[in-house]
Amino acid sequence: MSKVRVQLFGRLGKNLGSELLIETKNKQTSIREVIEILIQRDPGLKDFLLSNDELSRGTILLINGHALDRSKAGLNTKLNDTDRVIIDCLGFIEIVGGG
Repeated sequence: MSKVRVQLFGRLGKNLGSELLIETKNKQTSIREVIEILIQRDPGLKDFLLSNDELSRGTILLINGHALDRSKAGLNTKLNDTDRVIIDCLGFIEIVGGG
């Protein structure tokens, strides 16, 4: 069994909350599995997180404070129980909105 801590920012956490513990039956979980579980729990996240079965360009995904390397394993990156995943999404309004 694998457990991964996930933190969602902004509108991504609107329905699920900002802090989640994702548990799977696999010994190691991939980023793809985490995202699929999030989308199962809140189908509205799919449009924010994925584009053509890949991570959307506007999605920011950090593993233990480091950006996901999209050029290597990408969504197939394996996670450990001690890993913390942070996900945020940039949208047009957020980029130009300001304060």
